[in-house]
Parts: sequence; structure tokens; C-alpha cells
Amino acid sequence: MDRIVVRRATVDDYDGVKRISKGIYEGRDILPDVYFKCMANPAKNGVVAELDGEIVAFEMVHIVDGGRTAVVQSGRSSPNIRGRGIFGLMEKRHFTDILFPRFPRIARMRTMSTKTDFFESKDDGTEIIMRRVVISLGDVPVPLADFVHRLTPQRMAALRQQLPIDSLAPADGNTLKDILAAPLSTKHLFPEGVMVTDVDVFDAHGSNTRMAVDGCSAIFVTGSASSMYESLSFGHGAACQLGCRYTIDYYGTPDHSVILAHVSRHLPLVREVSRGRPLLIHLIVAEAMLGEVLRRHVNEFAVANVASTGQSPSYFKLYTMTHPLSAPNPRL
Repeated sequence: MDRIVVRRATVDDYDGVKRISKGIYEGRDILPDVYFKCMANPAKNGVVAELDGEIVAFEMVHIVDGGRTAVVQSGRSSPNIRGRGIFGLMEKRHFTDILFPRFPRIARMRTMSTKTDFFESKDDGTEIIMRRVVISLGDVPVPLADFVHRLTPQRMAALRQQLPIDSLAPADGNTLKDILAAPLSTKHLFPEGVMVTDVDVFDAHGSNTRMAVDGCSAIFVTGSASSMYESLSFGHGAACQLGCRYTIDYYGTPDHSVILAHVSRHLPLVREVSRGRPLLIHLIVAEAMLGEVLRRHVNEFAVANVASTGQSPSYFKLYTMTHPLSAPNPRL
């Protein structure tokens, strides 16, 4: 690994990063679509690892929580370099040489993963702080024409009769700020003290409001500041190789009808942000919510309203972890 050079990524590295990302996540990778936006964000710091002048690995770190947390995301590497410790080397140099000099208050690193084996084997204070389930509403992309055919005005009217859709209100950064200023609402929606929006992880604190809503296609809530906010969903749409991936992060009341009402409010927006591409829709809920009742109703909803192939949804676990860091040598 002596020939590895780690440096800050630039917009000119797009083709190299896209090349090593080919085939990752089975066509569901959104990094090529958001790469330039990430590079323009001063709170996001990308690095590449080069071997003999060729990009072989990439990762992005988002600095949040007032500079105290580094959220590691979008890691990928060339197949011929995997399993050789490239990410450990890259992260150490990234933090020691680039991040700590610029953000000396960093005290922890947060990551999301579908696996925990590697992190659980490390005696470095790593903790799982959130356990969620990703529900893929159909394993294959839904053709937009089929989706629009299912999402007729008549069908939406029927859904309004079945689900409490009209109790949901559009929300924005001011709404989220109100929520995070109300201890009762914050504790109800974010019991772990953490909120995840797409690939970002934030402390549930008002200072993170702007970053949390940045890039959201839509936000919906039930409840009010005068009583308590009972449910909340963030929607994010981005292009991927298979089409358009739309992710709905849901928080709050575990009632299946409320959860599916949120999905129903996002569905028309999914059509708008897809720009004609096939659709992949992911609903993410707390692991504790996924009982047999919710699973059954989600399956019925997906087959009737989303998955034109008649497929049932697939489910996989998603863990959010935190790792303590200390300058100048982070324990990675």
C-alpha cells in the first residue's frame, strides 16, 4: 500500500469515481447524480485514493453537528483493491491530514451499514445508535407508465377513503425547527436523539435544521406545535442507473395507516421527480415498527399501488453506528 496516494477529490475526478462505482448496489447507486452537488458543499469533504495515478477508492465525509460529527458516506473501491485495508488507510489519512486541521472539534464518526460484524469485532467504543428497516416496494424498477396508470385520480381518492392522508400537512425547515424546539415532539419522533435523512445522520437539534432539509424533495407531518407532532417523513429523489430512487424516511407513530398515508402523499411527487425514468421506492422505518401487521399492510399496499410486476416488497436491516475519535490520530 506504499504506492497509494490519498488526496482531496475534485469535480475533475467524476469519471474516475464513476468508473469504480460501476455495478455497485446493483444499479441503485445515486452518487453519480449527486457528485457535483456534494463537491460544491463546503461541509462535505471527498477524498480519492490513487494507485499509480489511477483512482481506486473514494469516500465522502459530511461534517455536521456544529463540527463535532463526521458522517462517512459513499465509500467505494475498485474490485482489485478490496479486502486490502484501503479504507482504513484512506480514512486515517483523510482525518489526520485533511479533516482535523480544518475541523478540530470532531469527536466522533458516524456510518450506516447493512452489516455490523466488522464494527462489532472492534474494541473501540463503536455503538449501534439506530436500527431501521428498508422496505423496497418492489425489487425491480416500476415503469413510469405503469405507475401513472395505477396512480389515477380515482385511485388516490380511494386511498383518501382508506388512509388518513388529509391529516398530513406539508412541512419545511421552519416546521422542523418547531419540532426540535419542543422536547415532547422531539422525544416522540427521534427517541434515539438522532435523525437520518437519506444518507445523512444528525443529532436531533435545531442547529441542524438547514442541513437536514437540504435536498429533500418533500416533508410531511401530522400533529401541530400547539399539541405534539406525531409523525414525520422526509422524501429524497435522485437518479440511479436503474432509473429514479425515491427514499422515504419515516418517524413517529407506528400505526400502519399513518405510515401508508405518508407514502401516499409522497407518491405524486415520486412521479414528478422521476422525470420519466423507471422508479424504485424505498420506505425506511424503525426496526421496532416492523411487526406482522405492518408487513402485511405494506405488502398489500405495494402490490396494489406501486409494484406493477405484482412483486412483494423486500426487507433488509440498516444500522447507524457511532465511533469515538480523538485528534490527531483517530481510532479507525
